[in-house]
Amino acid sequence: MTYRRLALILLGIAAALLVACGGGGDGSSSSHTVGPRTPENKVSTGIADLDQPLNTALSGDEIEMARLTGYQRVKCSPFPGGDSPPPVCRSDEADGTPVEVFGAVKCDGKLTWVRPEDVPDTYRSSLGGDNVKLAGVFAPRPPAARFDSQYVAVMTSGPPTGVAVYIHSGRIVALEDACGNVSRLLATDRVASFVIQPTPGAGTAAATP
Repeated sequence: MTYRRLALILLGIAAALLVACGGGGDGSSSSHTVGPRTPENKVSTGIADLDQPLNTALSGDEIEMARLTGYQRVKCSPFPGGDSPPPVCRSDEADGTPVEVFGAVKCDGKLTWVRPEDVPDTYRSSLGGDNVKLAGVFAPRPPAARFDSQYVAVMTSGPPTGVAVYIHSGRIVALEDACGNVSRLLATDRVASFVIQPTPGAGTAAATP
C-alpha cells in the first residue's frame, strides 16, 4: 500500500507540472506573429550585393532587413541641432561618443538617426504594407549619392507614397521617405544609371535589358 500511495502522489505531481508548463490543452496560451509577405516575383539583377537586400525589403521581413542593415558610426551630442543633427547621446554616453545608427531622411530633407533596437520598427512603418512593389532601381549621383550607397531602390505601396532604400555592399544603409511624391525619388537629377527602369506612374518596374 505504501508503494502504491507514493506512485499516485508522484503521478499527481507530474500532471500538475504538465499543466503549469502549458501542456494542458485549452488552458495553454499562444501568441500570433504576422509573417513576412511573399513578393509576386523575385527580382534578379545578377548583382548579388543588390538582389539579397532588394528582395528582403520587398518581402517586408523587418527582422531579416535588420540583419542586413549597415550602420554608420556617428558622434552623438546631448543637444543636437541643425538640419542634419547628430544622434542624441544617452545618459551613459559622453558628448562626442561614436555610436551605431541607421539613417532616415524625412520629408523636410532632414536626416535623423535610428538606434539599432528601433530599426525593425522603422522598417515596419516604411515597408510593412501589404502591397509594396518595386518602382525602380538606380546607381545614384548627388543629391542621392549619400551614405556611400551604390544603389537606390525605390518602392511604393501605390503612388504617391513610397520609400527609397539605400544599399551598399549588400547592406541596407538608409531609408528616404517619398513624402507623397514617389516620382521625386526617381527624378533624373538623382540617377547616374538605371539598373531597373521605372515604368510610367512609378507603380511597377522592369529590368533593364
